[in-house]
Amino acid sequence: MEAPEGPVGPEAGGATVPAARKPAGSRAGSFERGLAAAHQYLAREGHLRVPRGHVEHLVLEDAVACDGQEQPETVAVKLGVWRSNMRSRRDRLTPEQQAALDELGL
Repeated sequence: MEAPEGPVGPEAGGATVPAARKPAGSRAGSFERGLAAAHQYLAREGHLRVPRGHVEHLVLEDAVACDGQEQPETVAVKLGVWRSNMRSRRDRLTPEQQAALDELGL
């Protein structure tokens, strides 16, 4: 995964967070979106104590030009649910996914 050139997401707090891609129907795509949303939340809030009902609006890396201005497209990620699922299903994740969660601090 390529590193973004600058902060991604609203109020990224100067930290670089991975950019998300268009929603994919696969489990791997869902994991990547959740991971990107967790990075965005961590950069903004400084912690990952995410309330279960929290929805993170993740900015996609593909911005849509509208009237000469770029309008970033977002996707809603149920980050609180994702985090809870990752904790309870950790033993069923791939080693790469487990390493990504370890790196994030989950």
